[in-house]
Amino acid sequence: MDITLQEWENEYGINFLKKVGIKKNFVVLDFGARVGHYSLPAAKLVNPKGKIFALDKNHEALDELKDKAKTNTLSNMKIIKTDGEIKLDFPNSFFDTILLYDVLHYFDIEQLRKLFSEMYRLLKPQALLSLYPKHIEKEDYTLPQIIEVLKKHNFTKKEKVCDHISHYNSINYDCVYNFYAERIKTGKDN
Repeated sequence: MDITLQEWENEYGINFLKKVGIKKNFVVLDFGARVGHYSLPAAKLVNPKGKIFALDKNHEALDELKDKAKTNTLSNMKIIKTDGEIKLDFPNSFFDTILLYDVLHYFDIEQLRKLFSEMYRLLKPQALLSLYPKHIEKEDYTLPQIIEVLKKHNFTKKEKVCDHISHYNSINYDCVYNFYAERIKTGKDN
């Protein structure tokens, strides 16, 4: 199946993100957004009241995303330029979904523990953390090890979603893995 990046951003990406579980009016963090191959279709999907926060340390890529958002008249996208920090300036339980697509290999296992802890803090109860663990075979950890770390941070694996998806500047058949942020009941919970 030959799909262009423009077709991905305008149609196929929207359908894929629906399969992942993103819905209208969601607040979504695209952590490592680059030029927006997921941010753009997500912004179109969550309209009219939803919001996309596209975060990356590659400022040139985010400038390109900003131009694309303007061209597509997407006013529900906030571009966030970082220096690669894990701790983010958002309140607890802020996001309905966080996308960690093609970014895990930038972190060692200790940094992943911190990252998953921060993602748990940022997600609403039962909210979705979706991973695209591309390139981890080059690291010192495996997908089963990542899943174990996620379990220790109160994430429960829900499903694997496979389809034609964007990777870097091409479309490939691959899979993402969805997890839910399970909230631990305390004596304060009713």
